[in-house]
Amino acid sequence: MRWKWKLGLLLVVAMESPILAWGGLFLHLPAEGVGYLAAILTALLFGMLVLRPTLFALAGLWLVGIAGSGLYFMRYLPPTLALGLGSILSTLACSVGLPLYRRALGFVLRRHV
Repeated sequence: MRWKWKLGLLLVVAMESPILAWGGLFLHLPAEGVGYLAAILTALLFGMLVLRPTLFALAGLWLVGIAGSGLYFMRYLPPTLALGLGSILSTLACSVGLPLYRRALGFVLRRHV
């Protein structure tokens, strides 16, 4: 297996973990629901990794941003409002920071690939 795929597998696990932990611990989804969520996220992320690596990286930032900001806002808001506000903030941050992110990712890929 090439190093790109090994790195991709690690990134998929890193992106899925906060979302699955959120669903299992805070939203109290049953094990079957967490399993379905894991299967859908894995299929979606692997498809994006194969077809569009830049979209894969952007989706990773978006998902991790939602989970992190939602976890932060859990102190102050109910879970649904925390997740909603986290998704709004993460979407704004990804859309505003996209040009800078694309340049940085392109620079890193040109240097190391």
